[in-house]
Amino acid sequence: MIKKYLFSIFFLISIAYSSGLYSDNFFQKSGIVDAPISTGVPNRVRASRLINWHHYFVRLSPIVFNGDRVVKSSENTLARLKKLIQRNRSKIYYISIVGHCSSVIDNENEIELDSWSNLWQHLANGEPRLRYKEAVKLVNRRLHKIYGFLRHLGVPSSRIYTENLLDQQLLYTEATREGRLKNNRVEITLYTLEPLE
Repeated sequence: MIKKYLFSIFFLISIAYSSGLYSDNFFQKSGIVDAPISTGVPNRVRASRLINWHHYFVRLSPIVFNGDRVVKSSENTLARLKKLIQRNRSKIYYISIVGHCSSVIDNENEIELDSWSNLWQHLANGEPRLRYKEAVKLVNRRLHKIYGFLRHLGVPSSRIYTENLLDQQLLYTEATREGRLKNNRVEITLYTLEPLE
């Protein structure tokens, strides 16, 4: 009988203690969910507000980068973005800029290769994979280019949301050079309450 009481008391205490166990705070502290990567641009807009508050959105073709340079085929997307902003100056809209890159080497799990293995890996893949810190800086430079382009067009910083996702959302295969190039992209989405012209 005493065992049943002790067990029920222990059980109730464990339930009371674990009620906040799987909160966002727990996941952030545990490392299960990664903290957002800083882009160097202060976000004055929350991502949840972009999605929940606006009824319409326009997702443009991704702007593909080769290193720091915009690929020629993506210049049409920038021209379309410029026209959209110029035609809709009077409307309330927000813009999200999300940067991506091809696969990244995690420094913790990296295997040190000797010079011959490194050479063969380079020949097989066509290009070396980026280390984490290099990839963060590269994607942030791309985001800053697009951010600067938007600011030059007169978009207030309070309407721009930036996010660096690195290689978390690869769209194309990493087995080919073309696939890796297309994964080096910045995605732009405009959110608004009314349709854009």
